[in-house]
Amino acid sequence: MHRHFSMSSNKPKALAAQAKVSLSTVQRIIAAEVGASLDNIEAIASVFEVSTYQLLVPNLNIENPQVIKGATKDEERLYDVWRRGKGLGPTPTAGTPDSSPLKPSGTKIKMPQKQPVS
Repeated sequence: MHRHFSMSSNKPKALAAQAKVSLSTVQRIIAAEVGASLDNIEAIASVFEVSTYQLLVPNLNIENPQVIKGATKDEERLYDVWRRGKGLGPTPTAGTPDSSPLKPSGTKIKMPQKQPVS
């Protein structure tokens, strides 16, 4: 986390005040003397107007924070199948109609059958 604080124009005292965290806590986090609690990480992230996980991104650009895509294409397809099964429609980010391997809505998807154990 030290990198993120040193890149910012926020001084530790101002950061502590804005995050409503004690100055000594902020100083210990910057110096890597203690592990930060999730509450403190969330408070600090809110000062920078980024998501909590973004503070863990190496070389985070505070002015233009990177967004990490969490799901793989296979996970997106599985989620899309689940959403369609619940009648929620396709996942907005699940790919384009041209590249989607999914069958049209209303088509039954054949699931593999369990093999008997011998």
